[in-house]
Amino acid sequence: MKIEPGFAAIILAGGKGTRMGELTEKIPKPLLPIAGRPMIDYLFSSLQKGGVAEIHVVVSHLKNQWYNAERYQPRSSVSLVDASHCSNMVSSFLMAAQLVKERNIIGISGDVFFHESVIPWATQQHKVSGNQVSLFLQKLGKQRYKRWNWIVKGGRLIDIEVSPDSTGYEKYLVIMDREVLSAYTNNFSRNIGKDESEFIEYSKYQKGWIFLLKRLCEQSIDIGVYYSNEYLQNINSPGDIVAVEKHLNASKL
Repeated sequence: MKIEPGFAAIILAGGKGTRMGELTEKIPKPLLPIAGRPMIDYLFSSLQKGGVAEIHVVVSHLKNQWYNAERYQPRSSVSLVDASHCSNMVSSFLMAAQLVKERNIIGISGDVFFHESVIPWATQQHKVSGNQVSLFLQKLGKQRYKRWNWIVKGGRLIDIEVSPDSTGYEKYLVIMDREVLSAYTNNFSRNIGKDESEFIEYSKYQKGWIFLLKRLCEQSIDIGVYYSNEYLQNINSPGDIVAVEKHLNASKL
């Protein structure tokens, strides 16, 4: 496969969204409406502004809802990747990465909301840096999940620790060179089950982004770290949707 020099996105949208209660019983969380638009539509807009034409949406829970939701898709190359047979986030991400034609892969969750200017800014940072991997963090403020200490030295991610006194930052975006993933895909696939016990303290994140980023750190992959002050909201409850709608009304985006 010819590798193009641009950017592709893998949006992880296969979770069950159980904390949303009855809202996600019949519709996947990323398709829930925010101010009259599906949640994921805001991600599509930001990706398009960043010049990202290749988008892969990884689906599992209520996957048929996605295949019936063509009206939600923008005028760019969007494909749905069925990951219902995958046991964890890392394996579904790596599976989708096999389909990517562009050199740089944006990894992002389908249930995060941020300003549409973020993707253009992030892709530019990654492009000029020459990083193998770029990690973008946001100050959490009053939001939950303050469990991770991102050990950063000289603007590079060295390690990730679990601590009740965390640095108070949350990952919201990762950009990776496709060759980095290609080089380590087989290794991850072989060890994803064997190494599970090492990361039991990571609870449900043991097979998620933390697992993948920690593995990359251990392999001495160059990971640049950037911080954004733009608005960010992880959609983990109905109240989070209300918060985003209030933000949109206040900012008139």
